[in-house]
Amino acid sequence: MKRLTANPVEALPPVKRPRKPARQPAPEQAVAKGLESDDADARLMVQLDAEAGLRREEICRVKGSDIVAYPQSGDEEISGLLVHGKGGKTRLVPICAQLADDIRDAAGDGWLFPGRYSGHCCVDHVYRVVRRATGYPTHSLRRRYGRIAYEASGYDLRAVQELLGHESPATTQSYIFVPQSSLGTIALKVKDRRPV
Repeated sequence: MKRLTANPVEALPPVKRPRKPARQPAPEQAVAKGLESDDADARLMVQLDAEAGLRREEICRVKGSDIVAYPQSGDEEISGLLVHGKGGKTRLVPICAQLADDIRDAAGDGWLFPGRYSGHCCVDHVYRVVRRATGYPTHSLRRRYGRIAYEASGYDLRAVQELLGHESPATTQSYIFVPQSSLGTIALKVKDRRPV
C-alpha cells in the first residue's frame, strides 16, 4: 500500500468562520412594559435584569440580606447588591436606593423569590415571569444593561466586564451592540478631524 506524499487538502481554500453579530438587546418599550406589570415579582425581576444586569440564575438567588451600603465618594453612601454569580463568585453591583428598599421590603432578610417548597425559586420561573412581562428573554434585558452601561461609562469595557461578572472581556464585547447609525456618525467625526 502506497502512502501519499502530498497533503490532498493543501490546495483547498481556508474556511473562514463567519463572525456572529452581537445579539440585539431588548428594546426600551419591552423594559417599560415589564416595569408596568401588575405582578410585583415581575417588576422586581425586570429591574434586576435590565437595571442591574443580573443573570436569571443570579436573580433567583437574591436575598434581602444581600443589600449593603458602601462609601462612594466622601461621606456619600451608595446601595449595592451582593450577587452570587457563576462559579460561586460573588460581586458587588451598585443599585439605586429605591430598588434596594423594594428588595428589603419584599424579602426582609430571606429570599426575594422563595421557592414553592423551600429555598429560592428556579431559574426557569424567572425566565417565564420576565418573558411574560416583557415579551423578551431575560438575557436580552441583560444585554440592554451592558449596552447602556458601556455608553454611560464613556466606553469603558473593563468597567462593564466587572459589572456583568464576565471572566473575559471577549464575552463583554459580544454584549456591545453597535448600531449602524453609530458607525456612520463615528466615521463622519473622523473625517471632520482632517488636518487643514
